[in-house]
Amino acid sequence: MTIEAHTCEVEDLTFEITPMPLKKARKVSLQLARALGPAAAAALMRANSLGELRSASPRLLGSAIMELLEHLDDSMVDGLFKAFGDHCTWIREDGRRPLFQEAQQEEAFRGRVLLSFQWLKACTEVNFADFFDGLTALIGKGPQEDPLASHGKT
Repeated sequence: MTIEAHTCEVEDLTFEITPMPLKKARKVSLQLARALGPAAAAALMRANSLGELRSASPRLLGSAIMELLEHLDDSMVDGLFKAFGDHCTWIREDGRRPLFQEAQQEEAFRGRVLLSFQWLKACTEVNFADFFDGLTALIGKGPQEDPLASHGKT
């Protein structure tokens, strides 16, 4: 079976992202779950309705970001950049540059911290699209299937 690389544009940069091997992907998914899980749970608990959750209100988004920052640390972020960088190539006019070394990441993202997190998001989507599709399907259910209804928050 051939593993397909995905070409992704993040602002003015182009990357070729290859999905990680399963064992590595499982490890990274647990790291992400440890960081994202509490933020998602907090947003669910604070939502007044599924509609508010779907619309990502500024109130919910702000509290989720604060929760996420409480569960991220430098070593986790460095680990994610290393893990995804091992499976990513930066496509430039003068050739291709692998992003597995810190020097290449520095060259691509220096002075562009937000762009580096957008790249991280693209890598996450390539590697865990099936998970996010399932999550989107759950959130997209109609009001008759609102999971918040059982908690008296509809």
